[in-house]
Amino acid sequence: MGTETAQIEWRLSPTPVDYPAAVEEMESRVAAIRAGSASELVWLLEHPPLYTAGTSARDEELLDPQRLPVYRTGRGGRYTYHGPGQRIAYVMLDLARRHEDVHCYVHHLEEWLIRALARLGVAGERRQGRVGIWVVQDGFEAKIAAIGVRVRRWVTYHGFALNIDPDLDHYRGIVPCGIAEHGVTSLNALGVEATMADVDRALRATFVDAFECAPACEPSAVLG
Repeated sequence: MGTETAQIEWRLSPTPVDYPAAVEEMESRVAAIRAGSASELVWLLEHPPLYTAGTSARDEELLDPQRLPVYRTGRGGRYTYHGPGQRIAYVMLDLARRHEDVHCYVHHLEEWLIRALARLGVAGERRQGRVGIWVVQDGFEAKIAAIGVRVRRWVTYHGFALNIDPDLDHYRGIVPCGIAEHGVTSLNALGVEATMADVDRALRATFVDAFECAPACEPSAVLG
């Protein structure tokens, strides 16, 4: 295990965290990491049901504005859904100490998800031009994990959302990540009986290999 990885704090929130409170906490931690007064952090959590709009979100992609609360956020990407049954990982790493390349960082996030899903018996895949992780379900492509990041003075925040067993019907209120031609799925919809604890163990077990031992970066898309 590298020195940087050994110093990362892992945090688990046992109950859903309000979105504005999570953003405030991330911004505070990013500033502290940049100042050298706090370690890097991987924060595992859930949110109550809500939509977030990234920096590239288009108004017409919010199909049902009254369905759930909507939060504008500074992460890359477009609209996505967050809610119970979804493992969110907010990842605060200092790229100035690692590698000052945002596309490479996103590649590592994708690699992390692919390796964690493999431990759960799921073949997660990248797609050129589409950030996130995809699976083939009944002959069709569906997204199982969304990625949206922001970087401030080379410290990352936001991260990814992996669908374990969320209410997939809420995705009807948006065009998820601006992609209308492909569906959204979850571990449960794939027939995988994995608990949140199972997913967390897989994420913990694959983090180091994904960030320190993965092949050279070939990011799947430019961030929005």
